[in-house]
Amino acid sequence: MARKKKENTEQLLKSIVEALAEKKAEGVVSLHVGKLSNAICEYFVVCSAESSTQVDAIASNVEDRILELCSEKPWKIGGYDNGIWIIIDYVDIVVHVFQTEWRQFYRLEELWADAPRVDYTDDAPVVKVKPSAKAKSAAKVKPAAKVKPAAKVKKVPAKPRKKAE
Repeated sequence: MARKKKENTEQLLKSIVEALAEKKAEGVVSLHVGKLSNAICEYFVVCSAESSTQVDAIASNVEDRILELCSEKPWKIGGYDNGIWIIIDYVDIVVHVFQTEWRQFYRLEELWADAPRVDYTDDAPVVKVKPSAKAKSAAKVKPAAKVKPAAKVKKVPAKPRKKAE
């Protein structure tokens, strides 16, 4: 698998988060899984929406905006057929767009709980690239995104099956 330049990955992450915010994605989170030993990419970006229509609109907007802003096409895409969990793979960044109930069911953030996590709020939807060590010593930099501890997710019980008559 070809690796992209770090700067490009950070710009891609920023653009993805902006595209998610444009379509009112809820609970936008990035997980820096690249620091873990079993990582398959650098970042997971996870968000949710209330309906399959909104899930579809969010995922489509991510694809369109990333093509426009970064000239990047996804390596693989899946989930448009059912609209409950759409995954867009940009090699270094994998975007997961869930319907809210399915996000709570799969608890993807808990599976990768060891990864550094950034929660994006409406007032700070962009990640700023870390400044160089020289710039850090010159002035303290405030983070662009508010970081919150991982919230506990309520378990959603499986729906009982109807018996065949």
